Formats: sequence, C-alpha cells, structure tokens
Amino acid sequence: MAADATLLGLNRTKWASTVPSVKIPKGEGYSHLHVAYDSYTYAEASEIGDIVTMQKIPASARVHNVVVYSDDNGTAGVWDVGWGVSADAVEAADQDGFILGFNPETDNGASMQGGGIAAGTGGGFAARPGLFKQFASAVDLKLQCTEASSATAFTLKVAIEYSVD
Repeated sequence: MAADATLLGLNRTKWASTVPSVKIPKGEGYSHLHVAYDSYTYAEASEIGDIVTMQKIPASARVHNVVVYSDDNGTAGVWDVGWGVSADAVEAADQDGFILGFNPETDNGASMQGGGIAAGTGGGFAARPGLFKQFASAVDLKLQCTEASSATAFTLKVAIEYSVD
C-alpha cells in the first residue's frame, strides 16, 4: 500500500463514496448517548452465586461502556458484570460479558473501557465481549458474586452507556 494512500472507514465510505449513498445506522453516526443507572444495597454479606438484576438494556442498544462502583466491600467480594438471556432467547447470557472480576476491596470501581478505578488510577483497556455489542433483544444487566464478601452492608452502583438505532 502506498504511503500516501487514503483509507476510509466503513461508515465514511457509506457516507461519501457510494452513489447513491448508503445510510449509516443511527447508533453508529449521530445518535444520542443514553446512560442508565441503578444501585442495590446489601444489608448483609454477599454469597457466591448471588445475582443482582439491574436495569434492562433495550433491544438494538449498542453498548459503549459499563461502569460499576461499590463502597468498601469488606475483605473480598468479587463481582462479574454481564447480561442475562433475553426473554425470546435470541440473546444468550454472558455472566462476565462487560466486566470480569470487579473487586471493591482493591478497586473502588471498574469500567469496561478503563479497567480498575483505584484512587484515580486509570487501569488498562481490556476489551470484553460486550464492548460495542448491539443487542438484538432486550436483556437484563446482571452482577454475579464470584467471591463472597465479609461486609455487613455495602452498595453496588452501576451505569451503562449505550446508543440505540
């Protein structure tokens, strides 16, 4: 390839180079970014296998980021963040599709795009299957406990950023 070659992204090609032009899906070019927030407060220690169902991710949503936060979770308490199977079984469940192994003891929060958020450190980018995934059917956002917590009370908070076609 020549050093001065002009390369066009898929949507740029649709927009400028095709006659007649092909429409760019709304969620890929000019849609609004939606943010949905939810929280759950535990009144006792969490147990391995606990599943906390948070907000619903709508059909045709393209996920851009998921952020999870918890106050001090005692000694341990590890969580996966993913989604459940859709009601029509079009979307399969993925327990850790967004975040794998969020540990509030070592990280105050975690982001699908930025890794751990411990005392201002950014963490590294770690791609997950849910990053930029577009859901064909609505699914529930779920947090699953993979290591029990000794904390007697704590709150899990989660926000999901997505666009909709």
